[in-house]
Amino acid sequence: MKDKAEMNMFFEDDQLLISEAIERLEATHYYDKFDTESLFNLIERNVDLSDKSLFTQVIVLYGRSETIPSLVEEDTYNRVRCSPNLTMDFVYIHQSPKHIPRCQQVFNFWCSLDSTKVKGWYYEFGHLGKSSFTRAMVQLIAHPLQRGDQMKMKMPIVSFYGDHSSVFDIIE
Repeated sequence: MKDKAEMNMFFEDDQLLISEAIERLEATHYYDKFDTESLFNLIERNVDLSDKSLFTQVIVLYGRSETIPSLVEEDTYNRVRCSPNLTMDFVYIHQSPKHIPRCQQVFNFWCSLDSTKVKGWYYEFGHLGKSSFTRAMVQLIAHPLQRGDQMKMKMPIVSFYGDHSSVFDIIE
């Protein structure tokens, strides 16, 4: 992970290749800043946002507990985040908030970049949250235009399975 966004693999729908690419990620150096503009520029260079026949899902993995990313120029933000054929989901992996008080600020920053067109999904968990990470990745497999509102995932449901506090009670 660096101080600017980098594309670790081109767009892919093979889950095994994606999983292998994630496994190869490793910390390279401590950086006290992250250039968020570079992320948006990378998307603009690699995604044809004008092609309405394509829908792109970008999953941002961010692993800096103490580094609040830099702001994005408004026109760059509008060109990318306000596109109706793109969504950005965020997975924030951090150290314990007891030791790093900025974790909430970092998470809030990423949430502030959400689109009004196609909302992204946001996850955060500590370094040891492997089962949470796995659950997040499984949920992100669903096509963004078919998966619904993330905030309703924990809403109570009533069905022929009986009363459950969430959809995961039926699965588990």
